[in-house]
Amino acid sequence: MRIFVSVRKITLFFLIVTLCWACTQSRTSAYEPYPIDKDSQLHTYVFWNVENAFDTIDDPHASDHEFTPQSKREWNRFKYRDKINKIAEGIRATGKEKPATIVGLAEIENANILKDLLHSPPLENTPYQWVHCPSNDPRGIDLGLLYDTTQFMGHNAFSKYPLNQGFWRSRPIVWIEMYTFTGDTLDVFLNHWSSKRGGKKAVTKRGLMARRLSQLTDSLSGKGRNYLLVMGDFNESPTEENMKWLQDSSSTLVNLVKNLPGGTHFYRGHWAFLDQIWVSKALAKGYLDDSAEAIKEEMWMEYSSKYKTEIPFRSWKGSYYQGGFSDHLPVRAQIYFPPEN
Repeated sequence: MRIFVSVRKITLFFLIVTLCWACTQSRTSAYEPYPIDKDSQLHTYVFWNVENAFDTIDDPHASDHEFTPQSKREWNRFKYRDKINKIAEGIRATGKEKPATIVGLAEIENANILKDLLHSPPLENTPYQWVHCPSNDPRGIDLGLLYDTTQFMGHNAFSKYPLNQGFWRSRPIVWIEMYTFTGDTLDVFLNHWSSKRGGKKAVTKRGLMARRLSQLTDSLSGKGRNYLLVMGDFNESPTEENMKWLQDSSSTLVNLVKNLPGGTHFYRGHWAFLDQIWVSKALAKGYLDDSAEAIKEEMWMEYSSKYKTEIPFRSWKGSYYQGGFSDHLPVRAQIYFPPEN
């Protein structure tokens, strides 16, 4: 009996070693390093709301208790690691032949999310630098940025512009200056505006944010800062009140997804482009025709028997983690930078 048990243990040991080796080989071959093309002027800009990317640690300064191992969601390291890998796979897929030049992210809890993304198998060989943008959101959901260090030599300390008028509060607009190796500057504005759940009050808050964004971008443009990139989850489609006001009132911004069909978010049978990419008129001169889109990779979608169509494969269904990617699709646009005059 002892010999039999020993043989089983030895067999099991070699089986585990073989499987580990096989997984390592599969992992290595699945995510080869991207080719480096420092001279490429075609930039890919992406924004993605990644739906509740929380770590498992209870932050005493945020209402994140529901995303802990002891909560109803039972948010543990295994689920967290799966979520990180799913986001990383999605980011990698947005870049086509090479990494997306800039990736804006919404609903990340902290800098650890960005660090873990860049250490995950899908992104560990990519030339990304991360920027974490803390907010005053009570749940602790922040904005973040990844950028290709073969295209940008660095960024400045970002500036935040929260809504702080009387009892009106909101997550801030974040402004990041990006510096290229050719001496050009790209001013990036990240946004995550108030949710539709807030009703008329949220519409008013989004209106105040639209006015703040218009003031910031028009002021920069007036000072000769011509290359402006505005991305975010605006929680309004281009045809809704505040987005229409921004398009009509801004002297410099152009909405690249304004006339596109479909959307990035599906709710009660309807698509909406809540996630959008805007650029200054000067930057729009480099826009690659028809490149703006909501990205619908097969792995990000699931079939809804209720609506008889494909919808985003979300991470959560209530408090149940179903292992999807996000309830939003990423939005992408490609631009030659700097544009030819």
